[in-house]
Amino acid sequence: GLSEVQSYIDQWTLERCANICGLEDVQFSGLCLKFARAAMGVVHLGAGALSNHNSALGAWAWMAVHMVTANALRPGGNYENLGAFDLYPALASLLMNDAPQGTQEIPPPLLMQTSFGFLPQSNLSGLLLMGSIPESLLRPSMKEAIQNLELLVVGSRQPNWITEQADWILPITHPFEENDVCLHRNPELPSMCLPRSHAVFPPYEQSRSIDTILHSLSKDFSTSWKGPWGYHLNLASRPLCTMDLDLWLERLLDFGQTNPLPREPSLRYQGESDRSLWRPEKNVIQFPIPILKNLFKNVKIPQTSKQYPFLLHTSGSIDDALDDAHRETEPERFASVHPDTNIEAGEYILETQHGSLRITIYHDESLRLDVIRAPYSRIPDIMTILPDMVSSYTGTAILDGIACSIHKEN
Repeated sequence: GLSEVQSYIDQWTLERCANICGLEDVQFSGLCLKFARAAMGVVHLGAGALSNHNSALGAWAWMAVHMVTANALRPGGNYENLGAFDLYPALASLLMNDAPQGTQEIPPPLLMQTSFGFLPQSNLSGLLLMGSIPESLLRPSMKEAIQNLELLVVGSRQPNWITEQADWILPITHPFEENDVCLHRNPELPSMCLPRSHAVFPPYEQSRSIDTILHSLSKDFSTSWKGPWGYHLNLASRPLCTMDLDLWLERLLDFGQTNPLPREPSLRYQGESDRSLWRPEKNVIQFPIPILKNLFKNVKIPQTSKQYPFLLHTSGSIDDALDDAHRETEPERFASVHPDTNIEAGEYILETQHGSLRITIYHDESLRLDVIRAPYSRIPDIMTILPDMVSSYTGTAILDGIACSIHKEN
């Protein structure tokens, strides 16, 4: 299928792509050469690669490059098996009967499109929410819809804005009060295995783990398996909802192992997989996928205008910390522009078509002249002026390439 792909990319010449990226032709050519010569495992997605209108096309291109550089037709030898099973595709298909569903038959990440897009326009009267949603991530329409629900049941570890709206609050146990399996390998261990932690403290008063809460609710609510993952999951839905999940975890950790693995109370030993079994059918890689033509046809290049002369970039991390709890001090809230924009550092109003926000501007020479960098991890409120939309096919939020402007407050 390489010839079919070639017909899609012919219009995207080196000069055109370099111009979009703000690079010289020779610079862009050098970057392409680095990708073409990359060894297996060193082609990684950059910050923001999946947080724009073209994330699905970017994901396909990333996989295509991996298929070439990893020499996917001839894998061989043994490969470390983490001994873990990804339940996400299955759990994403578990829906309550008559629950609101996504509008398109595309992958489960678009379920979040349901909550952020469907709720404000629906007649939904009740909602069960496990965990919380940061207030800064919600547009006013979503907050208003939550406040207008007839019944809101919230499972939470601590009081927050959404528990204040809840009719029923289900206290959730803290991670220190739960057993867990650590999927991050530790090179200090003498053998290939995963640490398994046990609860440090007993559950506080009436708090329960999320799986225990859902287990109890599933006894009284009808559930069914829907979505693109196959009807065979119907057989597993009821046991998964009603059986002891610790037992399921033990079974799934051993899933696919040829021989039983050693067992110790605090360790889960890893097995191995024969990577030669990963070869594609008939040893042929099919580069074109059914939606590829539409992905190329619907490519969107971020556009500025006289009213909105800048592009907003909010994705990516500002340091190695997971969140503010892992930082010694709370990060300073500011956005950045290139000094050659002739915008002086100071207080401004940042505006998009979806709202405005008061921010502090600093200078950063590494930015493009048409970009305002405002990481959401540094300015959580930036989410309030982004569009309520996700990328088709991948379901990721649109965080970058939003036209914007800044001006002094009147």
